[in-house]
Amino acid sequence: RSVDPIALFAGGLLSIGVPPPPAAPSSKPPPSRGRIVTALGPMDFELFGADAPRTVTNFVHLVRSGMYRAVRVDRTCPHVVVWLGLLDWSAPAPYTLPAESPRRRIERGSLVANIAEHGLRFGICRGPWPGAEGALTVFGRLTSGLDVLDELVIYDVVEGIVLAEPGAEG
Repeated sequence: RSVDPIALFAGGLLSIGVPPPPAAPSSKPPPSRGRIVTALGPMDFELFGADAPRTVTNFVHLVRSGMYRAVRVDRTCPHVVVWLGLLDWSAPAPYTLPAESPRRRIERGSLVANIAEHGLRFGICRGPWPGAEGALTVFGRLTSGLDVLDELVIYDVVEGIVLAEPGAEG
């Protein structure tokens, strides 16, 4: 696909405000599932709040703040991972959070992050990633949309992420 460099920066992507880090986790349970909306189709996911509470709290906070609305795929590694949430890989992280011990293996469809390195970026794995085991925390997984994941390329737009709030599921 061809990339229009003017459209790349449309929608104020260069001036996007970065929300502060999330407050302490709420006593209210976080959403357990949601949907990533792209021009290529939706990708549904579930979150592993019990396994990665800080990472899930951070992700939910960023989704609710609009951080992933009209964001572009910023990096891809064929057969490995699609990265979202970072506009400039050379810029310092606006914030980090204490790391969590990974409890799940990285598999096809895993949602991964390293909040101790960068609080905003997350990835969706296209397959197992043995070299990242122990460095990334798996905080969720795709439950549908693997075909969409396979088609995503750099600069594709993620239109938004919708969370199924507790009590609204089903």
